[in-house]
Amino acid sequence: MPRRLSAAERAEREGRVIELRRQRLHWDEIGAAVGVSASVACRTWQAAMARHPLPRTQLEEYRAEELELVDLAVRDLMAIARDNSLMSNGRPRVSDGVRVEAWAAIRAWAERKARLLGLDAPAKHQIISLGQIEAEILRLEAELTGQD
Repeated sequence: MPRRLSAAERAEREGRVIELRRQRLHWDEIGAAVGVSASVACRTWQAAMARHPLPRTQLEEYRAEELELVDLAVRDLMAIARDNSLMSNGRPRVSDGVRVEAWAAIRAWAERKARLLGLDAPAKHQIISLGQIEAEILRLEAELTGQD
């Protein structure tokens, strides 16, 4: 059984994982760099983000970087997905299977973008009764006239 990390060692590992992830390294590469498996590297990053969410400015920076990556990936994949050009021997330059995979990857990137922008977040709905509305109107009227 692996030994338990001290708080300082855990913080150091988390910092290194976050730094490497911001450099866009894959989980396998991050894990190798810090001496753990890819899944442990991923869980370390998730735990660090949950425990120490990025400050708003860094979060916006990170979101902008991720959105830029999504846009670059989709742009490159669209070129593959739409490639109908033929080679001189009359065979398709890009196989239909590759094009289908490109469209699947585009869909995955679009889902990632929607999550980053919060487009798929569930909407919160609250049902208010007519009595509650009337009570709130009375409360606000009393507040405006200085009555309590």
